[in-house]
Amino acid sequence: MVYQRTSGETHVFNKATTTTLECLGHGPVAMEELVVLVASAMGVNEEDLASDDFLAVAARLDELGLVERLDRPSSAS
Repeated sequence: MVYQRTSGETHVFNKATTTTLECLGHGPVAMEELVVLVASAMGVNEEDLASDDFLAVAARLDELGLVERLDRPSSAS
């Protein structure tokens, strides 16, 4: 479980999401590197992890404000 102070919510995550947060705890990484780190930590193939489901998990963590995506498209027109 993760308590998010900014929202006052407690989140319950599966192993893949928890491992993702643990890997990000060491500092920012590119999505490709994150896939490698999480797959290695979980003992699975990168191809099995690098799916739409994993990308959805990363997007949801960003949406919740638990991680910050550093490569956001600029809003300049």
